[in-house]
Amino acid sequence: MKKYINKVNIILVILLLISSILLLLNLILDFQVPAEYNPGISENTTKSLQKGDKIEIITTSRISNLEALQLEMIPTEENANIDGMLEKEDGFVSIYDENDELIYYNDLSEIQVFDNHELYLKFDKIKDSNNKKYKIVIEINENLDHKLFKLTKTSQNSKLDKAIINEEKTKDDITVIQHGTTTTTFYRVVFMIIICILTFILFRYNFKNNENIKSFLLKKKKVFILEFILSLIASFSYLKVVYEHYFCGTFDVMMYGLFAFATLLIIAILGIFLGNKELKREDLFLLIAIPISTLFLTFILPLNVPDELYHYKIATKVSMFHFFNQDIMIPKNLHEFNLYSLFNTNISYQNLISEIAGGYHPILYIFSGFSIRLSKILQFNPIIGFYIGRCANLILYLIISYYAVKKIPMGKFLMIIYLLNPMFLQQATSYSADALTNISSMLFIAYVLYIKYDKKKVETKDFVTLLMGFMFVLVGKYAYFLLGLLFILIWKELKEYIKAHKKKVIIIVLLIAIIGLSWFIYTKIPKDQIIDTINYERPQSTESKLMHILKNPQNIIPIYLNTLLYNSNFYLITFLGGTLGALNIPISQIYTLIYAAILVLSIFVDKEKHELDKKSKIINIIIFILTFHIVLAGLYLGWGVITDPIIQGVQGRYFIPIVILLLLAMVRKKNINLKNIEIPMLIILLINNLLIIRDVIIHFLV
Repeated sequence: MKKYINKVNIILVILLLISSILLLLNLILDFQVPAEYNPGISENTTKSLQKGDKIEIITTSRISNLEALQLEMIPTEENANIDGMLEKEDGFVSIYDENDELIYYNDLSEIQVFDNHELYLKFDKIKDSNNKKYKIVIEINENLDHKLFKLTKTSQNSKLDKAIINEEKTKDDITVIQHGTTTTTFYRVVFMIIICILTFILFRYNFKNNENIKSFLLKKKKVFILEFILSLIASFSYLKVVYEHYFCGTFDVMMYGLFAFATLLIIAILGIFLGNKELKREDLFLLIAIPISTLFLTFILPLNVPDELYHYKIATKVSMFHFFNQDIMIPKNLHEFNLYSLFNTNISYQNLISEIAGGYHPILYIFSGFSIRLSKILQFNPIIGFYIGRCANLILYLIISYYAVKKIPMGKFLMIIYLLNPMFLQQATSYSADALTNISSMLFIAYVLYIKYDKKKVETKDFVTLLMGFMFVLVGKYAYFLLGLLFILIWKELKEYIKAHKKKVIIIVLLIAIIGLSWFIYTKIPKDQIIDTINYERPQSTESKLMHILKNPQNIIPIYLNTLLYNSNFYLITFLGGTLGALNIPISQIYTLIYAAILVLSIFVDKEKHELDKKSKIINIIIFILTFHIVLAGLYLGWGVITDPIIQGVQGRYFIPIVILLLLAMVRKKNINLKNIEIPMLIILLINNLLIIRDVIIHFLV
């Protein structure tokens, strides 16, 4: 015990206690600071005010203690002062609360005016006003042809304030700026950051060389299981705090305390292990990936990942063992989640609607489907069941990624950064088929290189792993079949194994082929449907479009060039996670650029034992180029129209399984000599992902 009592520890503990006390006082005493809420203006419209006009505006408070509302009225005459133009008999303004009780009344001539056109409606402070609705009523007693009321439309995401003019609703949202005070969330964050930093330093300082604690926690991966549980607790408790605070006007101290406690323990784990030179690369990956991935799992709302409803329905079908039946039942209103405020929606397995499920291979949904089944047996709420299914895919992502990082003989740090791509994380923590397809491609690529450069021979477990990995890639997206060219790199080792184990090879290949091809054959069996006849002038079906291209090959070249010219930036942004959710969550360009810079830098910072030979690099580049164009062609044949000037529907996330091939081709043995830069890079990446999640949270709040 004496070894822990020293000047540094005493100072750290005192600072930790002071920060904790300040945070606690902040929660209990409810300190307040001035606050303003402005939904944001996109464009303006104006309306001339006439005698008898009545304008009603409903505004929802986003401030804890509301004390003023601000809107705009402008004169026709340029530079005219509205203070001198409005008279007592012109009209008046009233404000009513949710119970229709009057909280403000004044003549237009008596209202305080800012900048000659902004009406400032000041009233007594309303406590606990957050998320409550207030009605502004403007009634005109005289003709005001020379005066205009200015309606300012809010931004697309701020659908809060509606106007009714003479009992007719306006089509546009209205900007009402809100003023008041709010609890000091900023200071809470500051104190929390201070506590986190001090906790990190405290544990890092004391356990840096304590091998007994490290070996105990790393034994059987106890530390990662603990970190995973703590991360889930921290994420979901903070989600509850966000919901309660912004949509119920309360602050759940117990849930916030749970979040803080779990977060501090995670920081302590990072403090003990981060920077440990003995820590293997795959362990380092788990250390960082667990807290980051659970945030993506939690804060991107259900069915808000591209096509997640489609994939959720297939997982539900699998959970019911209805592999060949397209009709399924899912909870009603589940697919309408687009705000955190909808968590109070009554959703249950007793209120179901009929849906048609898609035709992806059921094997991609075994784990998420089993989780849905388990949640039903345990009679969980469908929302909880939904998150459990996502969690199953997250666990798969962490386990398979661990082995991909472990096995790859070069570019280990590059692989870690690549696996922490925001778009990769979003897909991995969803019901999407990409969850298993993307990670299986990483394992397949890593394992091929592992056999070529490290193991140099193939055993049965290696053969099964390679074929299973390749099969999961193919059943996810047929377009990635050219990844099979990587088998050329280990053809010598494969031939030796096949010669020595012919019967075993036949059995393994047949079993995997049956699993993979049987569903492909089933989906190709003609069903009762209308078959499009081939029309060479405006073909619609895949077959007719293909025949049209073969007859007019000169038409496809300008389409490809136009597509690359106009969509290349979109492909890059959607690959890097510059837009998340269903491509409707804009992420700050700064955060996207930071991730891109870290990804590029990660190619050059690791000490490498190997680098790809010339033949392997050429194969990697060929696979990337051909697969890139196959993806474009696949979307064109599947969804495009012959007359389209560009190929629509392609997103950057479709290239996740193949971009890694290009990056690995850049890895060199002689890299930039940047010692101990990996840990700062990972810390920056961790903070960057936290900021990205902040953008996600803001999106689902408004």
